[in-house]
Amino acid sequence: MGHTVEGLQEMSEFPDPFLFANGRRVRNQEQWQERREEIKDILLKYEYGRMPPAPEDWSARVVSSKAWFGGQAIYVVMTLNVGTGNSLEMAVRVYRPAGEGPFPAVLNIGDDASKAKVAFTRGFMMVTCSPELDLDPDTEGRDVAGPAQLAYPAFDWGSLAVWSWGACRAMDYLETREDVQTQHMIVRGHSRMGKAALLAGAMDERFAMVAPNGSGTGGASVYRVRNPGAETLASISSPERFASWFHRDFHRFGDSLDHLPFDQHWLHALVAPRLLLSTEAKEDRWANPLGSQAAVEAARHVYQFLGVPENIGVHVRTGGHENLDEDWHAMLDFADLKFFGTITQRRFDHKWDIDYSPTYKWSHPE
Repeated sequence: MGHTVEGLQEMSEFPDPFLFANGRRVRNQEQWQERREEIKDILLKYEYGRMPPAPEDWSARVVSSKAWFGGQAIYVVMTLNVGTGNSLEMAVRVYRPAGEGPFPAVLNIGDDASKAKVAFTRGFMMVTCSPELDLDPDTEGRDVAGPAQLAYPAFDWGSLAVWSWGACRAMDYLETREDVQTQHMIVRGHSRMGKAALLAGAMDERFAMVAPNGSGTGGASVYRVRNPGAETLASISSPERFASWFHRDFHRFGDSLDHLPFDQHWLHALVAPRLLLSTEAKEDRWANPLGSQAAVEAARHVYQFLGVPENIGVHVRTGGHENLDEDWHAMLDFADLKFFGTITQRRFDHKWDIDYSPTYKWSHPE
């Protein structure tokens, strides 16, 4: 069923995450859990499309296993079969430190062996999946129904939802491994995969930490606040660009931004009270680091309401739209601090623009 902007309230400021659709306002944590489910439904309905539930049956098999990096680590390639009749295949790569473990782990959407070296030297296992290759192809200017969408034709999910769903299926597998500290699982991605990582972490509470890097528009950055040169909702959701990443009707908000009934601070709020760190770059203007700053500051009201305002943060480095070791070290410093109490000199309260003032009047309930 299609969606239009007609009948939606016009609002230029950030929508209040504590306000139910019926006008009632959250007053306690029990009501927040109810409101949280409502927010999930709204985001999937309008922005990302609805995902199928986790399949009841799945299987995993080892393709190859070998010592790696001079014996300091082990590299294992798996094939994960999920979906109706285990019809979908997705490669899962495991880079783990030598030893028995269990280890804290980073699930990275997208494979990058160079970052695995950063992870295991810090005592973390890195696991990668590539749903943009295996479940739904990453396209621009056209839409191709990928294997996951063909397997579940009753769902209106766009590519970002497919990719995040794929990460959650990798998490299904990781829960069965005795060498993984499942209570210390991080989901992470860069750029478009950062968008998928944030969505996966918002929808799946098994991830203890969510770490999008340079995820920009459609990810960690709000639509209503942009720095000069930032990507817009109209641009990213146009049929000539990346409309296929989103719900098929999401582009209709491109010229009616004030009718958008949410903004991305709601996506951040779904992660609360778990850990959330957005890593950004000063010169990465297209990815709208100001919008990420604004989203985190707005979502912190939810974290404050839940009593953990320091569980959400931003790290901003110099440079542009890259996936650097520095971004990984910032993420792992935050994880070590929050998971294990390891003291770091790194700060996680960075601002891209210290002069930015919020454009909303609401606050968290007392």
